[in-house]
Amino acid sequence: MTSNSAGSRKSPKRSGFLLVTVIAMLAVVSLMLSQLASRSMRSASEALRVEKDLQARWLTGSLRDVVFDNARGILREQSLRDGVPAISAERQIRVGEHLFRIHVSDESAKLNLPMIRLALGTETVDSLMQQLVGNGLSPNPEIEDPELILGKRWEEWFDSGGSTSDGRSGKRLAFATKRVTLWGSGKLNLTACDAATIDALWRELVGRPAPDELLDVPGELPPPNISTVLARLALRETELAKVSPWLETTGSCYSVWIFADSNSRLGDQLFVEWGEGRNRSQRGYRY
Repeated sequence: MTSNSAGSRKSPKRSGFLLVTVIAMLAVVSLMLSQLASRSMRSASEALRVEKDLQARWLTGSLRDVVFDNARGILREQSLRDGVPAISAERQIRVGEHLFRIHVSDESAKLNLPMIRLALGTETVDSLMQQLVGNGLSPNPEIEDPELILGKRWEEWFDSGGSTSDGRSGKRLAFATKRVTLWGSGKLNLTACDAATIDALWRELVGRPAPDELLDVPGELPPPNISTVLARLALRETELAKVSPWLETTGSCYSVWIFADSNSRLGDQLFVEWGEGRNRSQRGYRY
């Protein structure tokens, strides 16, 4: 009887081994569950991030279209606030948890650098850039091939390029290019530009300061036609031939920078639209 009772009891060593095995298995299962939970959380976070990025991209496209449809009105409202013609205006827009800042400009009120470089040469356009480009950016001396000039992007027009890494982000470019452009007809819209832009171009073309009759054109109501403006100036034929290809009193070319302040992953984006009705053309760039 004593022998059977002893045989029915388990060995202490065997019990200890089973206990260690069970504990090890529980630890492994716990670790696997922890990794699975962590992986699930990362997947959920990634899915949420992708969803937010998609929403922001969709909103960027919608904002672009709305701004282009209302660009003239936005700039007119800014002009009334400032009391002078507004070349550009900035607005902050919140849609749900997304925060955007838009910078809309009238590109027809700026000097067209590619056209000037092709017609008047490197020295003239570099002189104008030195006078009118802000934020300490200097012209890129390597832009020489006339066939490539029209296809250049903003960062390629400035020395050392325009990447965010060296401080030439979209925000900096938006401010630096408030009086110069790469787009549009090539003519300066006198009714929408500022006196500094008119004077800089006039000095390069004629060799003297712009007359008051010309500097008074911006904001004039009703806007005069270009023949009326040129007649007021009483120019010599040689002077008229120099200035008339570069001036107009109408224009339809707008740009909008969109800065996704609440989502740095999207980057700064620039869109440009010019023309009227079905002839409107649009380009977009990401910086």
